[in-house]
Amino acid sequence: KYLKAGMGDGGGCHPRDNIALSWLARKSGMSYDFFSSLMEAREEHTRWLVSLILEARGDLAVFLMGRSFKPETDIETGSPAVLLSRLLREAGVPHESENDLVPAVPALYFIATQHAHFARYKFPAGSVVIDPFRYLPADQNITLIRIGDGHSAEVLAAVGKKQEAPCQP
Repeated sequence: KYLKAGMGDGGGCHPRDNIALSWLARKSGMSYDFFSSLMEAREEHTRWLVSLILEARGDLAVFLMGRSFKPETDIETGSPAVLLSRLLREAGVPHESENDLVPAVPALYFIATQHAHFARYKFPAGSVVIDPFRYLPADQNITLIRIGDGHSAEVLAAVGKKQEAPCQP
């Protein structure tokens, strides 16, 4: 259940535990610091998501749907959605990020937390929706990009974008 599609790991325990275990790895002289590499991979994956948003958005406004680190909570500590928002800000991408955002205008919507109610929303026609969890139903009125399903590059090409990075991080 833990290893499934979606955002990087999150929550208050993961960074704290990885920092502690990384310190222990260095202190005990381990030849490889696996725990530090986990943190770097999480951040690199999130940077890749920023590049995907930049590639897919065109002139659409950007909205991140969900800020919590796991579904059906409002806990943002260690949330990959908050990291994504910070990296978008650093890249100069104006955006809104809300835990309970209801889509109202054609835009790029990025599902940053897998809240169950997002799957019931009707996205405005002309929207681009990026779903890293691959749980939203198909809708012919929007461009739905399900990260990792093997078709993301084709979808991006169909909306006139050139895919530069593989869509399976």
